[in-house]
Amino acid sequence: PKEGEKESRAHKLQRKWQNEVRAAKQSTAKTASWHGVKSKATKGIVWAMNQVKSADLEFLNRVPASISSKSPRSSTDSAHDELADDSHAEGAETHRTVGLEEMVLVYPSSFPASPAQVREEFVSSMMRTKSKAQRDAILATGLLPVSAAIDVLATVVWPFGGLLEVDGVWAYASLRGAKTARSVTKRLTSSNAEASAGAARGGGSGNDAQLQLSFVPSPRMEILKAYLAAKCSERDPKLFRTVEGGMRPTESEVLEAIGWSPGAETKNWEDEQWEIEEVKEDLKVTLGKGAKAWDKWCKGYEKNPGKALKK
Repeated sequence: PKEGEKESRAHKLQRKWQNEVRAAKQSTAKTASWHGVKSKATKGIVWAMNQVKSADLEFLNRVPASISSKSPRSSTDSAHDELADDSHAEGAETHRTVGLEEMVLVYPSSFPASPAQVREEFVSSMMRTKSKAQRDAILATGLLPVSAAIDVLATVVWPFGGLLEVDGVWAYASLRGAKTARSVTKRLTSSNAEASAGAARGGGSGNDAQLQLSFVPSPRMEILKAYLAAKCSERDPKLFRTVEGGMRPTESEVLEAIGWSPGAETKNWEDEQWEIEEVKEDLKVTLGKGAKAWDKWCKGYEKNPGKALKK
């Protein structure tokens, strides 16, 4: 929080958890010691939390939520992130629950598809992810009491818990992902309807609930493409060809290509190095999920092409 502002309970819990994770990852305690076991348990919980979210769900959970869903946005409000045109109708009226006005999707210049094809696949993917997130949310929420009970009963032999935390993350991620996808697709529908009405009137709609989806090819994304290809090859070398020359881009090269750098609020060198390592780890995990999803789809296509094309 800014100076003079009271820290919210959610922010305080998140900060404490991040500090605990950092302490666990940087711990040099022996495994047989209390601190060593606690560090292993914390790292195990972090790993499990990462496993419950798919690559598509990761994307939806990184869409920034709006501060106020019904208040008008000022001209100084920043927004950057989401979508465009599709024909999935989900209601005539849209209430903003995602603080986005535009999403810019950057893809490799060598990608063999037109912007229209990329748009169609993107929106279809969002609709599929929304349906799966809704199912997962119901399942994860129903398991919360069971997870809590198991953690309590296991306290005598395992005081670190973990099951409730993992199930809670799964439930939260699924609920937020489904809500985000639903809101975005509704705003896309509103955008289309308003655009059509505006064209019929000979002018723009001026509706601030609209979303604009833009596609920008960039040669810098070839590095990210090569990194993902290497991840796929690691999963199944027979199914996926290795990267040309056998060289895989490093995480540092990928981050440089996408223009990432440590935040300006980083306090010192140690904090900066920690932030860099965490972002590199996040890149590995997220792209690894993407490779896993692609590997699963390709193998499904080999068995049943018709069914795979519907996914």
